[in-house]
Amino acid sequence: MSSGTSGDLMTWTGQFGPFIVGLALIGVAVLAWSGRWRGWAASPKAPFAMTTRNVIPFTLGLFGVAALFLGLSWNVAAGVVPGASAPWDIAAGVFAVLAWVSTLWWPAALTPSWYQDWVHRGGNEQTDPWPSPRARSKGHR
Repeated sequence: MSSGTSGDLMTWTGQFGPFIVGLALIGVAVLAWSGRWRGWAASPKAPFAMTTRNVIPFTLGLFGVAALFLGLSWNVAAGVVPGASAPWDIAAGVFAVLAWVSTLWWPAALTPSWYQDWVHRGGNEQTDPWPSPRARSKGHR
């Protein structure tokens, strides 16, 4: 592989990588929030999480938004997108800090209704995140 091809790959990765990672992480959060993916709720918390409940998909979603803003910043700095990169850097920083804070604290009011329902039904590893077998077979509430 020539150095030109390697440089092109690095440029492409730097230009689109944060967007791909950000969209993937946001996709995980959307699936978790919508209730299409619920198995994570009864899983043990991440080792670094200090919250009382497992909310890692929401944390990943916040990191995903930070990655999107970081990608915008990089593309502005490279001249691909016109404008100043500082606002995008600030936005990325704000969402990265929010993601970090979410490993320490996540308010119950900012969880989806199906998650709150699961918590009220017991909210532990023995409690099925789906309210009924019929709902489980449909893949939603």
